[in-house]
Amino acid sequence: MTELPYLLVEIPEPGAIKLIHRFFEHPNEEVVASAIEASVELGDPASIQKLARLEKDTRLVELDDEEQDDGPEASVTIGELAKEARLMLETLRAEEDHP
Repeated sequence: MTELPYLLVEIPEPGAIKLIHRFFEHPNEEVVASAIEASVELGDPASIQKLARLEKDTRLVELDDEEQDDGPEASVTIGELAKEARLMLETLRAEEDHP
């Protein structure tokens, strides 16, 4: 289930982002984290408001640190992940509005 948001990113249809947004409400925090990452990968500003709603979510997820092969995985809350994603998307939107 955690891979589905990433698969949806590959579908060049406008409805894909709506499906990814539905994963924001999933009870499994790993699925929500995958949806957050997929929404950033798409770079769609429609995700900003939905991500803001997740910023108080205190569920923890383990993030793989690809740069540290032998280091420990980092824990982060869904809220922290959502806030970081929202800020990234807001930056992208600002850059598009003012090139």
